[in-house]
Amino acid sequence: MDERWHRAEVDSPVPFRWNLAKREQLGRLIGDDPWPELTYLDELREVSAKVVARAGDADLVFVGRSPEKLFDYVSGVFGEARAKERLTLFQLSHRDSRADGPSEMVWLGGYLAAERLLPEDILERDRPIRFVDLVAWGGTFHFVLALMQWWAEECCVPWTECARRIGFIGLTRQEKNSPNTWRWYQKPPWTTKARDIPASSVSISSLMWDVLCNDEPKVTHSFPNRLWGTNQPAIPPRDERKLQGLRFAVALYDKGSERAERQNFAAALAQQHEFKQPFVRSLAHCLKSGRLDQSQ
Repeated sequence: MDERWHRAEVDSPVPFRWNLAKREQLGRLIGDDPWPELTYLDELREVSAKVVARAGDADLVFVGRSPEKLFDYVSGVFGEARAKERLTLFQLSHRDSRADGPSEMVWLGGYLAAERLLPEDILERDRPIRFVDLVAWGGTFHFVLALMQWWAEECCVPWTECARRIGFIGLTRQEKNSPNTWRWYQKPPWTTKARDIPASSVSISSLMWDVLCNDEPKVTHSFPNRLWGTNQPAIPPRDERKLQGLRFAVALYDKGSERAERQNFAAALAQQHEFKQPFVRSLAHCLKSGRLDQSQ
């Protein structure tokens, strides 16, 4: 690996995002008005439970801004300590594959290092990881996979070992079930590039798709290719639209933190096929009993 690309030498600003658990840091940004109404909470809980169950005993990496509501809600459910250990929001927006050159990969290296997502970090983690994002055709996941492979080579990490430690969970717009239903992980180029890497889908309604992708304000600015390697993403956003997004994020975090909501989430976990797995069953029990510190 070229010395100028060593992880210690990569200087890439990390996109800023408020820490919802540190309420004193938010000051007056969130105002004193009542929290916004979470009309979609029931479906968000169900979708989040499916994602957590599908992941099993793995850390979750939410990619981009679209799944940030799941990240905020599950962070509240898990509690500050567990969320910090198991949940990551990787604020990547991949829009222009023509920009995927070595310099772009290098710029993202500092961000990967900060989030412990370089291949060498993934091998050292206590658990495997699962990348989570909304999937239209799988382009962002294809790029994440290429990014992991590129850095594995640069870091002299055997790709086969790294590949065993990662997987992908895609949220897809709900369609009628049929033998011809399109599944992103069963189509090229995914099947040619990630044949043995775990990949699955969680179907969501068109309403939830719009809530996550389009309708409600986001907490941060997008982080597309043109901003990689610049300082702009590291500047805290304070425009009205982003502050509205922050209020939704805090409302979701606080709702997830409520004991009654944790019990609701435990009940949703118990309905999943993966409930037979020891970790999922243990997590549900601890959420229901209010003893989060006892689960792994």
